[in-house]
Amino acid sequence: MEYLVDVDGSLSTGTPSGQVLASVSGLNTGYHNVALVAKPSVPGNAATLLFESAVVTVGTALTR
Repeated sequence: MEYLVDVDGSLSTGTPSGQVLASVSGLNTGYHNVALVAKPSVPGNAATLLFESAVVTVGTALTR
């Protein structure tokens, strides 16, 4: 299945790593809109996209 990750209107191709669908860095402090846009390989309405859970983590690379 192909998918795109949309962060604040900027699309990027999802690159999975283990159980991580995407990682985005360099975001400014504040609110952000994130959307996962999937393109199933099954034609018509036969495709199902199912998430058992979702985890969003926020970190910082700030050092002192």
